[in-house]
Amino acid sequence: MKQLTEADRDALAAFDRLQAVANYDLTDPALIAELDVIAARTAEKLGQPVALTNLMLDSAAMVRGSYGVSQYGDAVNVPIEWSFCVRTVQTGELKVIPDLTLDPEEHDNPFVVHQGVRSYAGAPLSTPDGQVIGTHCVFGMRPREFSEAELATLTEAAGQIVTTLERYRRN
Repeated sequence: MKQLTEADRDALAAFDRLQAVANYDLTDPALIAELDVIAARTAEKLGQPVALTNLMLDSAAMVRGSYGVSQYGDAVNVPIEWSFCVRTVQTGELKVIPDLTLDPEEHDNPFVVHQGVRSYAGAPLSTPDGQVIGTHCVFGMRPREFSEAELATLTEAAGQIVTTLERYRRN
């Protein structure tokens, strides 16, 4: 499983980034419902069984929009070390892992080992002021590549999520 360095943890715990996450009313049921709709559309367009909207804290990824993970309930926090999305948030760039079993950081991730997750693609959620607060991602149960068109669809959906989040800004 990926080992986060102190620098990794410090970057995730940066005050400005966490404040940007806190600026949104992430518990509003209407927001969660809207994010669920976007996740369902993304999963359908990309032919993937799971799509998520994750907001990244310093120690956990908060799932606030989802499709294909109903067994976990409406909202779940995933330990940061288990989240495939950490590097996407750190770099602010699209991340694709075609086969998680071959990835040196993720091959022993509990979602890979125990749930059979095999492929991942994630797009950053960047606020209007440039803070990367989370990801919109998809994953599947078999290795696969994602086309440029599919990645453009994922990135476009991430933009829709940020627009949606802005309507739920607290201040």
